[in-house]
Amino acid sequence: KCLGKKIPDIANAAGLLHNVGIVFMLKNFTKQYLSIVAQGERENINLLQLELQEFKSTHQDIGAFLLQWWELPFPIIEASMYHHCPFDSRIINQELLYAVHIAQKYAWDLMKLKGSKDFYEEAFEALGISKVAFEKTLQLES
Repeated sequence: KCLGKKIPDIANAAGLLHNVGIVFMLKNFTKQYLSIVAQGERENINLLQLELQEFKSTHQDIGAFLLQWWELPFPIIEASMYHHCPFDSRIINQELLYAVHIAQKYAWDLMKLKGSKDFYEEAFEALGISKVAFEKTLQLES
């Protein structure tokens, strides 16, 4: 809405699937994963850092692997791989990554949950939208 254009279906899918790595880790390593999530919140440590220490991989990596294995379109895979680092120089679908990055942060905020600590407000500028206008839009729709 803030971009003034219709969102492509692939963007909706990317938004829904970008954290599939978390789902996989919760399903397969429930106690370990919940433990590092709690540690991250308690000690204010980045979840990706704790995932690397505990599992030698992150939910971004695992999600991207699964999505590629399932042969989903590359933009969806890329959204999973880079949603915490939307300014990585390897990103091809930059606009999509900025949008997923912003949507993830505000989804966590709307659910009143602690989300990622690595939010880049520069994503608003990269998309050419105002953070203030975006937040006003959210308030009108809630």
